[in-house]
Amino acid sequence: MSIPYLVLLLLFLLSVGIRTAFELRKRRASSATESRLLISTVAVAMFMMWFCWGAMNPMDPARVRMPDALRWAGVVFFVLGLALIVGSMIQLHRFEGVTRLVTTGFFSRIRHPMYDGFLLWFVAWPFHFGSSVSSLAGIVGIINILFWRRWEEEALIATFGEEYRTYRAKTWF
Repeated sequence: MSIPYLVLLLLFLLSVGIRTAFELRKRRASSATESRLLISTVAVAMFMMWFCWGAMNPMDPARVRMPDALRWAGVVFFVLGLALIVGSMIQLHRFEGVTRLVTTGFFSRIRHPMYDGFLLWFVAWPFHFGSSVSSLAGIVGIINILFWRRWEEEALIATFGEEYRTYRAKTWF
């Protein structure tokens, strides 16, 4: 493995860890997550995660030749995931601190479009590049995202109760 790839891999894993630590902190004490410095740190970690994921797949040390159909499907799902991520961020106007239940736009059909976009990205990009080692790192990202989603579901139920349960029944994932 090349040094640049290892650096990207370690930064990717570090950024996933930072976000997971933030989510765990939110679960323990929500007021402790309102610091601008903390939110900024998490935002930087998320951008670092996106950058590293995008850069490390083409550099994967054990690339596998994928059929063209799978490679192009990877591009399509990557773009779809990116659209969900960016569209959700634009719709929310922020990363944290949303105080109302958002049920319009992407959120009218998908409860967690940003997380689902990340999931698509983590699955699709390795298909496009035939990245085997990066796929293993992607599995770490996927597992973390599934925890983030579950924890967010618990927080939304605690905050919005029946309103959220009704919304959840009308949406996908």
